[in-house]
Amino acid sequence: MADEPDKIEYPGSATLEDIENDLTVKENNRTENLTALEILPDDNSGHRSGATLTPLPFGTEFGQLVLVAVPAGKLEDVKKAQKPNTFILSATIWIENKQTEVAAFRKPLPA
Repeated sequence: MADEPDKIEYPGSATLEDIENDLTVKENNRTENLTALEILPDDNSGHRSGATLTPLPFGTEFGQLVLVAVPAGKLEDVKKAQKPNTFILSATIWIENKQTEVAAFRKPLPA
């Protein structure tokens, strides 16, 4: 159904750049945007992470997604460094088979 969130899975070996690029393409091709990142239970293929894309009303504009790895205890520093980007969320996911805190931001829309 069009109004249901879209769940996407990534292997634990994925890089942050791979996930960011894939999510950017998916957001650009649909009228939905990232609302959650999470660690999924391991399966036969190993570690997995998940992303949730939530539908938006047709024509809704939003800035490009930016994902940043967060050093331990440095979320506030990362938020400050990302200005004028808007903070969306932070979550721990698998990046290159290491549990990594990731912060998601949106670039401002062009004026």
